[in-house]
Amino acid sequence: MKKMKPLFFKSCSRFAGYVAVFILALMSNAVCAQSITQKLQNAFRLFEEDDQLAHATSSLYVIDAKTGNVVFEKNAQTGLAPASTQKIITSSTAFALLGEDYRYHTKFGVTGNDGVLYIFPSGDPTLGSERWNDTKAAGMLSRIIQSLSQKNLKYHSVIVDSRQWEPNTIPDGWIWQDIGNYYGAGAAKLNWRENQYDLLLQSGNNVGDPVHIARTNPKLFGYSFHSTATSAAAGTGDNAYIYFPLKDSSGIIAGTIPVRE
Repeated sequence: MKKMKPLFFKSCSRFAGYVAVFILALMSNAVCAQSITQKLQNAFRLFEEDDQLAHATSSLYVIDAKTGNVVFEKNAQTGLAPASTQKIITSSTAFALLGEDYRYHTKFGVTGNDGVLYIFPSGDPTLGSERWNDTKAAGMLSRIIQSLSQKNLKYHSVIVDSRQWEPNTIPDGWIWQDIGNYYGAGAAKLNWRENQYDLLLQSGNNVGDPVHIARTNPKLFGYSFHSTATSAAAGTGDNAYIYFPLKDSSGIIAGTIPVRE
């Protein structure tokens, strides 16, 4: 996370003289601070005037990272869902507590007696992730299998040892509409492919036609889906959502997607 520059600019501190230097320095900093505050105020005013925010509430809270002084605030005490801006807080917290060199370690072991492959998870969010070449699912599975084969370790079942982990993966306050969709994927003790699957839907030719489920990628086992979604006018965008009951293995797709264009 980039540190905010302190409220001091060289262009605001060109002065000479020893008697007035302290007073002028204070005035210079005040002018600079006022300039930044005014710019933020104007920018945020334009932001709030956007038509897309006509029925929305927004807030902004800016401080000087060096002094902790408030530079600008609007609706700072209004409780709002932070959405993806929360990533800034969690990422900076992870860097502060774990350090930039921290590495997750997921361990695998096979018992000699019962032939069980035990997985000791670490909460690693990158296992099987397609974002980086060395974490992609196919490559990681190949390396795990190769390592077990080299040690001549054979197994017939898999157990994830989660005794040190809390069972709940969904934080308080998440809405049901978010939980079944990609931005609402909970972080678990063992994450694979970022806990993501792709659901392919097929719309009809006319507005109001039912939307059918084509397939999932990858294929899911033990889960099923039922679509109540319908086709909407072309250009209306993806407005379909997956609703997955927490204690059920059957999800419902509701909403609309555009007709075939």
